[in-house]
Amino acid sequence: MYIDDIEIVDFDIIYNKKKFKTQNLLISIILSMLLIFMSSLLYESSYASSKRIDNDIYGDLIEIDNLKLSKTVNKIRFSHFEKDKNTIYYSVMPKEGNNVDNIYIELLNANKELVYIEKFESSNELSTFVTNEESITLNNKVMDEIKYASIVTNEKDMIDLLVDKECNLNTINLEEDIYLIKGETKKIKIKEDNECKVLTKLSITTDNDNISIEENKIKGIKKGEGTVKINVASSTKEIKVVVTDLLVMTPNNYDKNKSLLTCKKYSKEDNDVIDKVLEYKINEVGYQTRAAAVEAARFLTLNFPYKINYFAENGRLTSKPTVDGEGRYYHKGLYLHESRFSNIDLSLKMNGPAPWGCNIYSYVHKSATSNGLDCSGFVTWVLVQGGFNPGDIGAGVTNGKQDLTDLGPKERVSTSLNNKTLKVGDLLSGDGETYNAYTGGHIAILVGIKNDHYYVAEELWAGPSRALGAVIEEYTKADFIKFFYWRIDMNSFYKEDGKLTDYWS
Repeated sequence: MYIDDIEIVDFDIIYNKKKFKTQNLLISIILSMLLIFMSSLLYESSYASSKRIDNDIYGDLIEIDNLKLSKTVNKIRFSHFEKDKNTIYYSVMPKEGNNVDNIYIELLNANKELVYIEKFESSNELSTFVTNEESITLNNKVMDEIKYASIVTNEKDMIDLLVDKECNLNTINLEEDIYLIKGETKKIKIKEDNECKVLTKLSITTDNDNISIEENKIKGIKKGEGTVKINVASSTKEIKVVVTDLLVMTPNNYDKNKSLLTCKKYSKEDNDVIDKVLEYKINEVGYQTRAAAVEAARFLTLNFPYKINYFAENGRLTSKPTVDGEGRYYHKGLYLHESRFSNIDLSLKMNGPAPWGCNIYSYVHKSATSNGLDCSGFVTWVLVQGGFNPGDIGAGVTNGKQDLTDLGPKERVSTSLNNKTLKVGDLLSGDGETYNAYTGGHIAILVGIKNDHYYVAEELWAGPSRALGAVIEEYTKADFIKFFYWRIDMNSFYKEDGKLTDYWS
């Protein structure tokens, strides 16, 4: 309801307000109710719950464009508006003797429809002096709509002004669980919804010592589980946060000193947590998108602390056309524990099963060696994690056979560089014949482009000055053209980019 002691000082009022006399509170209430009812008949709008009425009972409107200098309502001092930074600054200035513990800053469009509301939080009664300056920063789309600012001093009135009264945590899509690597931070944002156009300030709290809160960011401090309370408007939702130290934070540069994974390094519970983190990260960038495949490749080479050994597959090139779990793994998650044997079709095994890092006989190596992935097995695993099914196919380029190089149109790497068509997430290979003896039958995925350097995630067997295992190799432009002949354009395969980034930090 309107609070009579709010006065406007030295600025234009958008419309003439009828002030109710506090001497007759009962009459004021009756008149207010009549005005609301009459206005509801006069204004038909899909935004009926946020539509302003001529005889406004909530607060005076201030034109944002007039905020050249500090403008003061007796309880709110709007300072300056920086259009280039999309920022409005304000502070609270209460009138002496008033308790203003419920203050909401409203921003409205030209039709006087609410597009943003923010609550001023105060744990104590406000003094007569001006509080620390607060700010509201919005994106271009929202800021372009805003024309007026106003205030509400009653929580019930604030709720009534929402465009959609269900525009809260029940309809805004927040994660059920959050998975963090120790040291990582997660910024919580309310996802925009076409059916919910009010952007509401949120707050986050927790009582757990394994996580910390900084503004709207959750940080993993130490291994363990905890909960956070996320408050939006009048709603609160609890979300579980899992922090793990089984993985490492994404480094600025690939760690070339990682050792190979050894046998039985992880328990079933460890494997479960690692798989959950991988799934969470992929969903964050967009499942079944180009970014999802790139995220999977980055996860195994950057976040997982060990290298997965190169293991030339048993199958496809031998007596059995398809073998699962021996140089390839056609399932979601990492193959780190015997509990994953249930994923393997035992009719498609030759010498397994054995998790990654455990010895198994290789027909190509002609000896027992640490199980892992070969180059096409690595790329296939990456695509499967991203939500795609390339099938049991090899590296290529092989005439008359379906290969990974057939997943999209091929273009010479040198041409792609000249035409600037190369894209993170594209596959890379040799020509399959004479172009480069090392990469002739090799397949890899591009996971980074930065300062004319190209970062390729690949499973390597051997070579001069070459690492062994699943790694990220950095190439200059000249070396990039030297080692890779074809770029496989994956646009039609992925269809969508998701939250794709050219580099990981």
